[in-house]
Amino acid sequence: VWSAVLETLAEVHGLVEETADRPRLEKFALKILGRIAGIVRHHEAPNESHTNQLLRDVILDAYELYGSQATTEWALDVFRNHISGWKPLNPNLRGAVYNIVARLNLGSLHRELQQRYEKAELHEERVRLLNALGHVSADEMMSDLRDYTFNSGKVRTGDVPEVLSSLGSHAAG
Repeated sequence: VWSAVLETLAEVHGLVEETADRPRLEKFALKILGRIAGIVRHHEAPNESHTNQLLRDVILDAYELYGSQATTEWALDVFRNHISGWKPLNPNLRGAVYNIVARLNLGSLHRELQQRYEKAELHEERVRLLNALGHVSADEMMSDLRDYTFNSGKVRTGDVPEVLSSLGSHAAG
């Protein structure tokens, strides 16, 4: 059910992203997602089901996208703790955290995501990082990402659609 709700919100968001209706949609989305975000929270509960673990990742990603500043701050804190080696990032939260960090358009964090992509051994992790990298919206960073994707020799040809799909999922891209 939540996948359908999030997919529909994303489609409508894509339609109004560059219009005066965007703030109203984001307010509506935050209202819809607020309760479920409060239920799934930022951390796993003991003996939590696998479906709740998966749900947390997509709910938190969407909740931040539509304007939850607290979720932005949480993701940035979690990511910084992860890259410093202080506390590893829960694999079930990596998609949301990477996406949120990329949307901040901070060059140092973008480079960190690229470096993690280059070092990742698991294909699933590499795809997750490429997808996140495509969430940047600053013109210079999108240009750098296109150059990195097509000219660096570091992105497998078969993975290029991940970057293009992610870039194409928002108005700036």
